[in-house]
Amino acid sequence: STQKRQVNFQETVTVVPIPMRSEYSVRIRARLFSDSVETSENLERNLVEFTAENGDWRSVCLEDEMFLCGVTRELIHPVHVETEQYVFGSAEGFQPSSLSQERQRYWNDQDAI
Repeated sequence: STQKRQVNFQETVTVVPIPMRSEYSVRIRARLFSDSVETSENLERNLVEFTAENGDWRSVCLEDEMFLCGVTRELIHPVHVETEQYVFGSAEGFQPSSLSQERQRYWNDQDAI
């Protein structure tokens, strides 16, 4: 049988003001928003992972199928471990491949935060 889907909204809500980007301190802005280096890294990583999943969002690697970094506690997609080319951040037990100076500086900055 086909169930009818519907959306319901609550009549009573709590309104929480969200500060503009410029209202955050430099320290908080750095944690909340990506700079061009981080955006580029994320794009590159996402392309590698999406390609490993044959470009099919239905076959994505779920969290319980990923590796856990012993240092940063970040989840690591198996493609980075299987190819032994984990270049995104630091991971205990994995050797990062050669990184550009800018990328290395970025990850060193992240470790300091």
